[in-house]
Amino acid sequence: KITFVESAGEGGDEEGVKYTITTAVNDEKMGSVSGAGTYAENAQVTLTATAKPGYKFVQWNDGFVENPRLITVTQDSTYTATFQALDIVTVADAMALGINKEFVLNQFTVVQVQGSNIYIKDATGYGLIYKSSFGLKAGDVVESMPGKKDEYKGFGQIVPLVTKADLAITTGEVPAPEVFTTAPVAADIYKYVKIDSVTVSAKALKLSDGTTINYYNATLTEGHIYNIVGSVGHNNGTLQIDIASSTDITPKYTVTATAENGTVTGDGKYVQGTSATLTAAPAEGYEFVCWTSGNNTVSTDNPLTLTVSADTALVANFAKKTFTIDVNVTPAESGTVTGLAERGVYEYGATATLTATPADDYEFVFWAAGEDTLSTEATYSFEVKDNAKLLAVFKYTKCTPLNAPVVTYTTTYNSATLTWDAIDNAEAYLVTVGNFFNQVTDTTYTATDLEAATEYNYSVQAISGDKKAYCDSEATYGALTTAEA
Repeated sequence: KITFVESAGEGGDEEGVKYTITTAVNDEKMGSVSGAGTYAENAQVTLTATAKPGYKFVQWNDGFVENPRLITVTQDSTYTATFQALDIVTVADAMALGINKEFVLNQFTVVQVQGSNIYIKDATGYGLIYKSSFGLKAGDVVESMPGKKDEYKGFGQIVPLVTKADLAITTGEVPAPEVFTTAPVAADIYKYVKIDSVTVSAKALKLSDGTTINYYNATLTEGHIYNIVGSVGHNNGTLQIDIASSTDITPKYTVTATAENGTVTGDGKYVQGTSATLTAAPAEGYEFVCWTSGNNTVSTDNPLTLTVSADTALVANFAKKTFTIDVNVTPAESGTVTGLAERGVYEYGATATLTATPADDYEFVFWAAGEDTLSTEATYSFEVKDNAKLLAVFKYTKCTPLNAPVVTYTTTYNSATLTWDAIDNAEAYLVTVGNFFNQVTDTTYTATDLEAATEYNYSVQAISGDKKAYCDSEATYGALTTAEA
């Protein structure tokens, strides 16, 4: 019989000979087949056998095992797919199965879920499902679950078949890991393992025997030592560990540093192999000398950086600063000074007491340091905090005073010029204008950089210098005002 209908398959004419393809299954509870229909002659048709959970496709009635399969329509035909139930196995049985074996895992309890790792148990022992958790959590009981064991995914494609019952386990349970001392090998895939005392090197764990294994699912510190627990697996053929927990056991050592007359920073606990930097800060009046350990000098560096490999105790040593006081008299041989320490050396904060005693025909005038007058008392005491050069000033008592200068001046808005007649036997003149001070040998002096319309005090004194028969004159004092700008 010839029937003219629209083509439902690929190939052939739109109108022409049509044939009927019929599909069937050996048991409808096990699976189904798609692809049945009426097709044009020589059409290419795909038949697909789909197993229901807990079952697997075996073969077609003509002996073909390919699924899906492609047929060419040449006559009316019936294709029957044969399914069979998967073996129901225990956890121990499933773990022992070879690669690509399909099965139904019998009732088990979920122990722990860590990312893509699902740890389970039944009466036969613990196992690992490496797959998305599908909402499973610790304590869930799964009546049965189909799966396929492949090289990289443990039990493989897992789909729960029944409603889960929550056992309300509160304490949780972790399968006991197998303890390794060297890196696991390929035969150890999917084992839950513990490896102690591994050192992190790049993205690998270096074991005590020098072997290494890659890791992931953890952030570990380079150079630190850990105890780790995890699951052994593959990543593109490379053995690695999916870390479930890690404990940093890197040795930590205590660096202590003590000090008197100062402080130290940088001590504390340090991981083995890291650097500790100690800084010593002296108290006022002290200076750093060295670091010591017991009776041994360790270093004179400050700060001190050391690599920590053991508990370390150091002492920062400080000493009081010392300063030198130099003393002279003027004029020469006009008097003496007593009370100066040996070599003029004093510790910081010490009190120096100096006494100036004039020679015959001289009298003490004052103590000076540079241009500063310190005291007019012959005995002068002070606290030493720095190096100093002091001058005991005497004057000859049988000298003739020089005449005082007679001073005239002119001003501009920013300067003042003082002028006086030369004084017999004067070697120089001491001139001040406000805070400006100078000693000159000429009989004129100009002070610059003054403020406009401002009053300034001035003085001029004739200096006898080394002429013992003459004394310095009395100073001539006055006031002047600069011009308007």
